[in-house]
Amino acid sequence: MQALAQQILLPCLDFIIYPSPPTITGERTLLDAVAVMRQSPLQTGFVLVLEEMRVVGLLTEQNIVQVALSDMNFKTIKIFEVMETSVITLKRSQMETNILSLLTFLRLHHLPTVVVVDDEEQLVGVITYESICHAIEREGLTIGELEQTQEQLSLIESAVIHSEAKQQLQAVIDAVPGFVSWVSADGHYLGVNRRLAESLNLTTDDFVGQLVGFTQTNQKIANFIQDFVGSSELAKSCIFDMQVHGTTRNYLITANKYQQGQAAVLVGIDITETKQVERALQQAQADLVRANAELEVRVEERTQALRDINRQLMYEIADRQLIEEQLRQSQEMWQPIVDNIPQSVFWKDTTSVYLGCNRNFAQMIGLDNPDDIIGKTDFDLVCNREEARYYRECDARVMDADTPEYHVVSLHVRKDGQDAWLETTRVPLHDGEGQVMGILGTFEDISSRKQAEESLRLRDRAIAASSNGIVITDVTMPDSPIIYANKAFEQITGYSIEEVLGRNCRFLQNGDTNQLGLIELRNAITQGKGCTVVLRNYRKDGSLFWNELSISPVHDSNGNLTHYIGIQSDITERQKAAVALLVSQERLHYLLSSSPGVIYSCKPSGDFDTTFISENVTSVLGYEVQEFVQTPGFWINHVYSEDLPRIIADAAKLFEQRQVNYEYRFSHKNGSIRWMYDQAKLVLDDTGNPLEIVGYWLDITERKQLEEELKNALQKEKELNDLKSRFIAMTSHEFRTPLSTILSSAELLQHYRYKWPQEKQLSHLQRIQNAVHHMTEILDNVLLIGRAESGKLNLALEEFDLVEYCQYMVEESELNIKNQHTINFKSQNKSVQCCMDKKLLGHILSNLLSNAIKYSWENKLIEFTLQLEAEQAIFEIQDHGIGIPPDDLPHIFESFHRATNVSHIQGTGLGLAIVKRCVDTHKGDITVTSQVGVGTTFTVKLPITNDQ
Repeated sequence: MQALAQQILLPCLDFIIYPSPPTITGERTLLDAVAVMRQSPLQTGFVLVLEEMRVVGLLTEQNIVQVALSDMNFKTIKIFEVMETSVITLKRSQMETNILSLLTFLRLHHLPTVVVVDDEEQLVGVITYESICHAIEREGLTIGELEQTQEQLSLIESAVIHSEAKQQLQAVIDAVPGFVSWVSADGHYLGVNRRLAESLNLTTDDFVGQLVGFTQTNQKIANFIQDFVGSSELAKSCIFDMQVHGTTRNYLITANKYQQGQAAVLVGIDITETKQVERALQQAQADLVRANAELEVRVEERTQALRDINRQLMYEIADRQLIEEQLRQSQEMWQPIVDNIPQSVFWKDTTSVYLGCNRNFAQMIGLDNPDDIIGKTDFDLVCNREEARYYRECDARVMDADTPEYHVVSLHVRKDGQDAWLETTRVPLHDGEGQVMGILGTFEDISSRKQAEESLRLRDRAIAASSNGIVITDVTMPDSPIIYANKAFEQITGYSIEEVLGRNCRFLQNGDTNQLGLIELRNAITQGKGCTVVLRNYRKDGSLFWNELSISPVHDSNGNLTHYIGIQSDITERQKAAVALLVSQERLHYLLSSSPGVIYSCKPSGDFDTTFISENVTSVLGYEVQEFVQTPGFWINHVYSEDLPRIIADAAKLFEQRQVNYEYRFSHKNGSIRWMYDQAKLVLDDTGNPLEIVGYWLDITERKQLEEELKNALQKEKELNDLKSRFIAMTSHEFRTPLSTILSSAELLQHYRYKWPQEKQLSHLQRIQNAVHHMTEILDNVLLIGRAESGKLNLALEEFDLVEYCQYMVEESELNIKNQHTINFKSQNKSVQCCMDKKLLGHILSNLLSNAIKYSWENKLIEFTLQLEAEQAIFEIQDHGIGIPPDDLPHIFESFHRATNVSHIQGTGLGLAIVKRCVDTHKGDITVTSQVGVGTTFTVKLPITNDQ
């Protein structure tokens, strides 16, 4: 042993210390840790967590697998949340150069690596089995010597284990991640570990001395144990399904006899997850065993305990290696395919680091081999850092949104400084769980296409900028449809490009096909020749324009006619000049045959804009000639708004009658309104189409004023006669009764006063006085109306209590009617001080109360209310009587007017007229609501205070 130790004593520990293990900080995410593991050349399956070069934790692939099984998000969870904080370290200064002692340390502690630190606890490196193997190979140690070293190592392990067995046996058994039991040769339990007892809700003492199977939980296991202890076999294992806490688990039961077969120990290990992984990765394990080096196999065979503990980690390593091998094989098959794709193809990881490309991509960026791009970024490949940053942003956008981007065009600067246009497509790549694991992209140099497009665009701009309308028709298609039209064509015809594409050009004639130019055009097209003709065409709005059309045939390479190009010019103005002489002759003829006035001409459509007007318009309307001619819509905008609809309707008749006369109001420049007499005539061209309207104006304002004054005088005369008739009728009717009463009572007193007692004489005298009082009241009302009509009704304001005055008026009204009706007066205030004309207010209230009494049904209550609102007194008098017909409501405040349903009730027709005049004098307001047969309500609003 000493000799062997001397043989593998190293001159320097640096040979076995790997100085650059994978490291990371605790604040980084698990996704970053996976990337570090992949990029590390030392495939250790772990990464050290550092804080200021001090080791604070260890993150293994086993930790990452556990996180993946818990459905946590790799992009958000931090390393310090899941790392192992207990890390065994060795100080560099205290280490021996004996490899055997290091191997013993690794195997006793079941460690995949030893972390080496300096005296200040800062990281120096790590020691692994691989680094020890490399050091042994460097020292030239043979395989036989290694086997001897392994045997010595096993003897050391056995010695240590036996020396500590008694103290640690129970702790080890209880710590075993499975079930352990001892059974005698006769099938009775000698003991079990705590895990087995607790799974059956028993204690370890409950098992001692019991016959195997006494729990009756799994008869197959009991039979297996009994068969084994009763057989000559020394060891046996089998897999069973067991119910543990309500779930079915797979357990590997391993049985070994000891004490010359007098007892057996059985160990049950939960291999549920292992069985699942084994079934999925059997082929992967076989490939891993073939791929491992001979030394790794020998170490694995002699370190079974270590491999059992790290089995899950090894499966993950094997899976990764299998995937990498499959990827390599796939890439070997895929690479020839992508190399033959005409586009450039690349793929990157989530950090925009290139994982590969096809040969076209490599040649474009100046690489000899596509593999040379692996590990590079856009910052390594392009000369413009802004361009590289743009590519990285595009990658991040596609991966973050998990959405492809197709045909994105961007500018690329080649290494020779020339610009190139690239059309790029990026698609996110996903792993087996659907997570984005990278990006696949293709791009194509479209510089030539862009140049061709730019050339076509310049040509299209030149055509589009032409002032002439240009169309292209396809004669190879049925009906030779339009396949192109420029903007000038839109402006000339009023049709949009979308409206004309696919149509034949003859729609522009709008049915006007009897033209010599069309015959010449058809003959040229039939013969495949070009020609120039003048046509009458019509815009989209129906207006006519003259079109000078030139057509040219287009042939293909075989000489076949395929298209016609038409160039059209709007020569309407030129044509108008040709008919100007005709218009002038017509205009002169009309002027000579017309009476003096303002001569004008205007367009026959739209706003009838003026094209000519005589200079005497300034003396008639105050406007200059230029204002009419140069301002669009001048005439129609100055016609009086109330007359305009009628004028527009009359103007439509002009196209049927050829001549129209009408009168309307027009705004003078000084703001006044003038009445104009307008006589208009429609001028037609030789084809019968309207050219313009000519006519003249006459100012008939004075005539209209005289007519209006005469009309008003006649109306006033009629009203005065009506008023006179109603006054005579009223006075003759109203005075006849009291005069008759006076005459009869006077005659009776004259003849019988000596025979009558004094009471009867006083009664007739009272009748005479009442009749005289009634006649006086009528005359007072007439005089009051006269003063109001002449504006001599003035306010005599005085202060008084409005509530008290209303109560007084109620009492007076009730006395006059001899208690035939009851007036219910209500006021929200006990006292209201006001400043009003008490006499006029008395007229208002007495007339309204008198009417309510007069026109109410017998014994019906009359409601009289007084309210205050916003410095106004509101009087409301409501009766329950005959009501007012709706046709009479607009006239009830007119003098001498009486409703049609009161012919049998005495009255003068002056009461409400007086009320209205008194309310107006107070600057108040009166409203009425009524329903025939139900009653009437009058509401009067008067200000509490009045300013004269």
